[in-house]
Amino acid sequence: MALLDQLTKQLKDESWSARRDAARELGKEGPQAVEALTAALKDSNSYVKEAVVEALGEIADPTTLEALTGMLKADDKYIRLKTVTALSRLSASAIPSLVLALADGDNQVREAAAMALADMGSSAIPGLIQALGHENESVRDEAGWALAVIGQPGLDPLIQALKSENPRTREKSASVLGHIGNPLAVEPLIEVLKDKDNYVRTRAADALGLIGDTRAMEPLITMMKDPDAIAQSTAANAVTRLEDAKKADRLVQALSDPDEKVRANAIESLAKMKDKKVVDAMIQALKDKSAMVKEKAIAAIGYFKEKKAVPALIECAKDESETVREKAAQVLGQLKDVTALDTLIQLLKDPADMVRDEAAYALGSMKDPKAVDALMQAMNDQNQTVKQTVADALHHLKDATTIDKLLETLKSDNDILRAQAAESLGALGNAACVEPLMQCLKDSNTLVRASAATALGKIGDRRALDSFGETLKDKSEQVRGSAVWALGQMGGSAKESLIRALKDENAFVRSQAVQALSNLPPDQKIVEALIAALKDPSEEVRKETCIILGRMSQEITIPALIETLGDAIKNVREKAIAALFSFGDAAIAPLTEALKHENVQVRANAATALGHIGDTTVLDNITVSLKDESDVVRAAAALALGELKDERAIDPLLKATKDDNEGVRLAAAKALGKVRVQEEQKEADVFRCPRCGRPIAEPTMGGSPAMILIIVGILLSPILIGIPLVLYGWNLKQHKQGAWVCRKCGHKAPLRWYD
Repeated sequence: MALLDQLTKQLKDESWSARRDAARELGKEGPQAVEALTAALKDSNSYVKEAVVEALGEIADPTTLEALTGMLKADDKYIRLKTVTALSRLSASAIPSLVLALADGDNQVREAAAMALADMGSSAIPGLIQALGHENESVRDEAGWALAVIGQPGLDPLIQALKSENPRTREKSASVLGHIGNPLAVEPLIEVLKDKDNYVRTRAADALGLIGDTRAMEPLITMMKDPDAIAQSTAANAVTRLEDAKKADRLVQALSDPDEKVRANAIESLAKMKDKKVVDAMIQALKDKSAMVKEKAIAAIGYFKEKKAVPALIECAKDESETVREKAAQVLGQLKDVTALDTLIQLLKDPADMVRDEAAYALGSMKDPKAVDALMQAMNDQNQTVKQTVADALHHLKDATTIDKLLETLKSDNDILRAQAAESLGALGNAACVEPLMQCLKDSNTLVRASAATALGKIGDRRALDSFGETLKDKSEQVRGSAVWALGQMGGSAKESLIRALKDENAFVRSQAVQALSNLPPDQKIVEALIAALKDPSEEVRKETCIILGRMSQEITIPALIETLGDAIKNVREKAIAALFSFGDAAIAPLTEALKHENVQVRANAATALGHIGDTTVLDNITVSLKDESDVVRAAAALALGELKDERAIDPLLKATKDDNEGVRLAAAKALGKVRVQEEQKEADVFRCPRCGRPIAEPTMGGSPAMILIIVGILLSPILIGIPLVLYGWNLKQHKQGAWVCRKCGHKAPLRWYD
């Protein structure tokens, strides 16, 4: 009793850590400590309350049920999480409280409650079925998962729940029955296919597919004409999962159904079965009177890649439906059959933009020089997307005929054609095109000059360097920007020109120059020029410069980047922080010194950068900044301590939660949350044992085939087959196991079906 009295007295100590330690020790004293611990649930400190709840869970006294249930309303999610764990140890009496926790606003708390309820088995079923009708989808999901884990004992109650007046209960019950997979649920689920709610019908169809019983074949095929499109598709997909050797024959029969929805969904199902025996039926479906059916059949033939369908696809390319013509062009391009060339060329003149676009793409993929003339004419298409696709198609036709025709087009009277031709020549990358493109830099049209500059950059021939001297003085910023980009592709010889471009009157051109310089090997002159660009009047230029300097990782730039932490624009400051972060340890000392900088923003962002770097040796320095005269700096320091995730920061952060400034208090609270998360994850992942509350360490399969594979693989490692066996066994162990095992109590927690 002396120890009990001493610990009870310690629960009122001024130090929160002393009170926490007392609570933990009282958890070992059994029921006689319940009264003192229950009173301590009102402690002002969250860490103490967590320890109290955990101690009550250790004692597992039924009289604490009401008090623990009340803690499910705590603001702190970690307290609620500990409460769920404590309640789970009270067995059946805690079921209503745990069902209540399924509605918690935090996902981790809901999952812990679901795991606890699943562990309780049959006794939790009534409460869980009631939760299936909850208005919150997350609650329904967690309850459904728990029922699926409980499995067969929930079969009859779930079948009864299919008749509930609440459509959400019916929907989720159907889904859970599918995961349980008992054939006894087939007939009730078939009845539910007639439910007035489309979501319920959809879940029932999916469940029947999961069970795979052949009795569902005809009802599912009938459902393929459901008024709801998602229900139709789900039914069609479910048919493919049925364990029936004759399902392909039955689906082929469905292609004659008078309802076009049934025919269309039958084709979709047949395609998923990947059985080439049904290709003839697909080709026949290309003659269907329904555009929807033809679209599905064309897509299926594209999947099977059957060239014997080309004649029928050519006919589809003449269909009155734009979508059918588009899909036909797409698949003809995939099949690359030369007999379709004339048809695709003809489609370049189709009235529908999307058809012309697909035809151009298909011709490019076929790479037949006979398409060049037609594609050249199509470069004058009125639709910009089609023109781009045509240009891309010409890029793929890298033969002498194509280059000659494009060079000829550079002399066209049409500005757009000249620009497109220049762009295409650049993509072809032929050095023979350099001289004509250099001439285009003097073209009267801005777009042509810009396209020529870009093309020369893509070719990368240094003969063009001298030509860019005048182009950098072009009256158009678009042309100058293209020239700068091109120079960036030509190596160190362009350095002086690019440095001069940093003084261009246009911000876009200067930004392009910064990017172009990043392509060159960094020397002192380039680095100095970029440091100067940190003071550019354009925020975009300064932002881009920070990014580039971060990538270059030249330590000489650190002082300039630290000064940029005081930039007037937030986005620029953020990029400077990111750049300094990339330097790692090299930036720690300068940033630590910057915590004393006269500029408030520099001090605040230096703290932020140190937090991102994550070196705990600066913890004391950042802690000093919690007393800075500026609330901006104090808030940044608090958040930085949170990023360090060091428990030594807890005390200073707790003091910061009492700061005069609300922003600082909020930052400190957020930081404490991060430190706490780190403590929670030290032992294992976020999964927790529903029995004892400790982190669950690792999955197990016991004496399973996975472990056998791993052991055999290790024994055979001297020969090549050993390594694949180990890898395969480990993969199986990680993803096919049935439980997570608790290190502390040995309890096995079932995996969620979606893990």
